[in-house]
Amino acid sequence: MAQVTVDIDGGSTVTPAIFAESAEDLGLKAADKATAVIESTTS
Repeated sequence: MAQVTVDIDGGSTVTPAIFAESAEDLGLKAADKATAVIESTTS
């Protein structure tokens, strides 16, 4: 597993856990810039 910390405007962060293989497939490295899509569901 890999943790990717995403800095959101205003000083908040989101830290999802993704498969290490997914991070490698995306070519993510420390300090890279990335865009995240956040989906919320309710039951």
